[in-house]
Parts: sequence; structure tokens; C-alpha cells
Amino acid sequence: MLAGQTAVKTLTGFETEHLQCRIGGQLTNFQSRDFISPRLARKIDRFSVFGVVASQLALQQAGLLRENKTAIWQGEENGGHRVGITVGNNLGGWEFAERELRNLWA
Repeated sequence: MLAGQTAVKTLTGFETEHLQCRIGGQLTNFQSRDFISPRLARKIDRFSVFGVVASQLALQQAGLLRENKTAIWQGEENGGHRVGITVGNNLGGWEFAERELRNLWA
């Protein structure tokens, strides 16, 4: 958006033949390993990775994480900082559930 270009393009991350709308915004060059461990990335789906990374980036931008990614309020004595994060979800995480149900029944 800042460059004056649209990110809305033909969707390529999943099958769209059954859908009337086949365009949307998607992250195509996102590498989860730039933010979280490959082990964690294998355990959760892409939707959840985005949530973890977004929370991490928000805490960093707010100045609430140290360089080693530990929270500044960890280890604080009584009266230390308190932080809350609220997350909402409509249908995200279904990719993981579907994959695991397929594995269960196989």
C-alpha cells in the first residue's frame, strides 16, 4: 500500500475452482523461519503462525521485548509491568484441524 501497489491478485495458496471469487490478498514471500523456530512452524498452521508473528511484532514495536525476545516484565518484582493481548478468530486454524483429522482416520 505504501508503494502505491495492490496486493490483491489471483489466489494461489489453495484450490479456488469451486469459488466464485478467486482473487484476494495473500502473503506470498513470507518465511516463518524468520520469526519462529521451524519446529514450532511444523506444529501449527499458517494462520496460527501469522497470529504468533503479529503478536511478537506488536510487542517489539511497543518496546516490550528484549533483544533475545524475552518479555521485559519477566522476572520483575512486585509492581512490575502487566500486558494483555486479545485475539479474535472466525475460522482460522482449520487447515491444521483438517490435516490432523485426515492423519487420524488414515
